[in-house]
Amino acid sequence: MSIVGNYTALITPFFKNQEIDYGSLRKLIKFQVQNSDGIVALGSTAEATMLDNYEKHKIMEHITSLTEKKIKIIAGINAFSLQDAIHQSHQRFIDGADALLISPPPYIKPSKNGLIAFYKTLADQSYIPIILYNIPSRTGIHIPLDIIKELSLHENIIGIKEASGDISLGVSISSLVNEQFSLLAGNDNIYIPLLSLGATGIISVIGNILPNICKQTTDLYLSNRQTEAKKLYHSYINIINSLSLESNPICIKYILSELNIIKPYFRKPLCMPTLKNRKQLKLEIENIKNKLELPLKYLT
Repeated sequence: MSIVGNYTALITPFFKNQEIDYGSLRKLIKFQVQNSDGIVALGSTAEATMLDNYEKHKIMEHITSLTEKKIKIIAGINAFSLQDAIHQSHQRFIDGADALLISPPPYIKPSKNGLIAFYKTLADQSYIPIILYNIPSRTGIHIPLDIIKELSLHENIIGIKEASGDISLGVSISSLVNEQFSLLAGNDNIYIPLLSLGATGIISVIGNILPNICKQTTDLYLSNRQTEAKKLYHSYINIINSLSLESNPICIKYILSELNIIKPYFRKPLCMPTLKNRKQLKLEIENIKNKLELPLKYLT
């Protein structure tokens, strides 16, 4: 499976009573089919740790039925134990995912040997390919470079989402990139630097509102039109940076609610942005309104 382009880390819309808003979810999925290379479901942007197993299955059911194999589906897995991770991997295969995005077990802080055993056992038992997910801000540990190198040799491990924010690590990982192992940007604000190092795509948060722009940035860069790609990227870097004002997915969901695409509800303990941050986000929305005209026609 080749991983190229923009894969949007899809949000989960809710009603005020905390139930999933499947009507809005369907609109978001159809929008991504028209504008993106793939969807990443059930990640941190989807508030997946606050979804039960049935809800995860129903979300996947909606995604697979509406995408109709037109774009790729990567399903996130976040589990404390190996057995739970294996169970989830089998469920996501049954649900129709094309690949899995798997972070180290949070809170546990396994040793190097434990981490290798975790990923190799998963890769051996998964029916679909695995993408490593390095996100120490949420899991508490880095996946060390020597482990990434060893795991990249496994035939069922096809890439890594690098979300540590450490450019020097990105430089080192780039030496491992080949036809079987891809480097994906995991932070929207350092996408161009990682593309310059050999990344072939991004798992984006901003893709929830600008998937076509993310895709265009990738296409331009990978077709040796780097100057145009950088110019386009810098035209929306301010709103990308604004997404970090609060914990993801608070800001992107607030933006979507301000655009009347979803309702402004989260699963607790997530909540609305502060008044100060709301004002900043509204300003950034106004600044990119001209870029939103095309995407929004699919959502209204």
